[in-house]
Amino acid sequence: MASSFKNYKLIVSDVDGTLMGAERVISDTVRGSIIRWQESGRLFTIASGRQYLMFKDDIENLRIKTPVIVRGGAEIVDSLTGRVIYSQYIDEKTTKELVNHLRAHNYDVMIEKDDAFYSTYLFEPTRYLHIKRFSLSEFGNESAPKINVPLGEQSVEEFEEFADDLVNKFPQLHIVRTYNDIGKALDITSMSATKNLAVLELIKILDLDREDTVGVGDGYNDFPLLEACGLKVAMGNANDELKEIADMVVPDYKNDGVAHLIESLLKRN
Repeated sequence: MASSFKNYKLIVSDVDGTLMGAERVISDTVRGSIIRWQESGRLFTIASGRQYLMFKDDIENLRIKTPVIVRGGAEIVDSLTGRVIYSQYIDEKTTKELVNHLRAHNYDVMIEKDDAFYSTYLFEPTRYLHIKRFSLSEFGNESAPKINVPLGEQSVEEFEEFADDLVNKFPQLHIVRTYNDIGKALDITSMSATKNLAVLELIKILDLDREDTVGVGDGYNDFPLLEACGLKVAMGNANDELKEIADMVVPDYKNDGVAHLIESLLKRN
């Protein structure tokens, strides 16, 4: 790894399968390393397919002051105020057409907008109580940051085939298959809303260069994240395709891979 001794200034980390697993707990070891990294004068942030309110407590616990990338790159949010400072949404017409198409094929749908979920199915009542929940029928003719389609009862093969058809029918959308401990689903955003484009926008906001940035992730939706960064890092639990493009592979999240990365970088610098 030719650039291994560079003094990197920013780490951009995926969350699910990278910082934490299905239990949604960040270990004390990872938390301590992230705080040490920031106390050294460097920056740390997250890039997730989930929305800001689902990470608000984690952001505070990790003492993150850098803007965070959420909803798969559809938004960049000021971590201190919760204000959206950059956004790329699916337009009203496409949102309506997509939802109608999904429902016609009997797929459940969840639309994320502001501080609410609009869905065809119920959520775990004890989790994320600060996020409002509405029926999909209550969503108006509006633009949408992100639309999620859970796997449901279809087989993976059927789901893959449907996803391919969806990509052909809606070329203006960024459609990502997610497979991790959280579940299997499609995350759909505007073609202008990817982790790649959001990272490029973030480093512009922070007045940094791509070469200053480390990207770390585990899933298919992290390809754009890693490709935007000067140092590409895959978790030990990442899919083989992501590992192939990575400059570095660290232990899996169960073995505090992000802490391993941070301590290695701090030691080298």
